[in-house]
Amino acid sequence: MCFAAATGCTRRKPVAAAQPPAPDPGRGQSSFEFLIDPPARNAEHPKNQQFMPPRPIGEMASPVYPERALASGYGSVSLTVRVNIGSEGQVTGISNIPGKPQPAGPYSSDFGEAVESAVRSWKFYPAELNQFDDGNDIDGDGKPDYQRLVSSEKMPVYFDVRFDFEIVQGKGQVTTAR
Repeated sequence: MCFAAATGCTRRKPVAAAQPPAPDPGRGQSSFEFLIDPPARNAEHPKNQQFMPPRPIGEMASPVYPERALASGYGSVSLTVRVNIGSEGQVTGISNIPGKPQPAGPYSSDFGEAVESAVRSWKFYPAELNQFDDGNDIDGDGKPDYQRLVSSEKMPVYFDVRFDFEIVQGKGQVTTAR
């Protein structure tokens, strides 16, 4: 997973995946998954620095399988988007992932609108970059016994999310990749 700061892309640890609410069995269903950038799993931070990824506030709504596509029996679609989170935790943008083609079809705009509607409702505690200083060696073992937080910077980031839409037993279902 890649989190982009104002100065560029910084690789960080993955965000814990939020669970979408249970789908309504009488309508199309959806789900989502946060995509992890494999090199980011092993990202190292400079000494005394800690990155805190954005954390969801409340439930993260899943998109609804579009009614027109469901009525036509359209079938399965996967849509992957980049979600930008501002320094105050708000969704500031939803875009295609550079170099990753999006599905085309008669209902592609319907699926895109369903994703945008759900994602725009998401709220987060903002990502933070915390800097610590070593505290005193109280017990005399030659190592600091604590760390003090000396600065905390809220920062904009992004993450990629895949939404999987499908019809199961005549009902639309959407799942997400985490």
